Amino acid sequence: MYYEERAIKDRKLVGESFSGDEFFEVVFERCDFTESRFDDGDLEECTFDNCDLSLVSFNGARFKGVRFIGCKIQGVDFSKNSSLFFDCTFEGCTLRYCTFGDLNLKGVEFRESQVEECNFEGCDMRGAIIEESSFRGSSFSRCDLRKTKFKKSEDIGINPVDNKTEGMEIPALEAGNILSYFGIKLK
Repeated sequence: MYYEERAIKDRKLVGESFSGDEFFEVVFERCDFTESRFDDGDLEECTFDNCDLSLVSFNGARFKGVRFIGCKIQGVDFSKNSSLFFDCTFEGCTLRYCTFGDLNLKGVEFRESQVEECNFEGCDMRGAIIEESSFRGSSFSRCDLRKTKFKKSEDIGINPVDNKTEGMEIPALEAGNILSYFGIKLK
């Protein structure tokens, strides 16, 4: 099914299947998509505003210019979406227990978000913009973080030996987390 330039508001769509569906410039407001399926779907220039996307399946889905604003996203494995994740923004979101493993996340934006216990193993995040976000318990290994900007962000546990970090910017207060991988303590 193809959806274009429409707004879908205040809907409880728990467990629904949108597999193979295409969405272009669709705005979802205050919708509950818990345990729904967007497998093999295309989402382009869409906005999810204050939606619950817990345990949603996006296997094989493709994202382009998708904005997630104030959403709860829990237990989602984005890594099964064939690495097609372009120019997406997470703003004011709470992400917990999500997997972004081996994705191309170049240019992705995380703004004012809580990103807790998420896995970014093997991601290409070159040029990502991360502002005022917390990454408590999240793991970064084998990532390309060159020129990634962590502005006013906290709990950034990035091992500089295990990741490409040239040109990466972090807040001065987070330097201790990075140096701890070398056994160095700031006092």
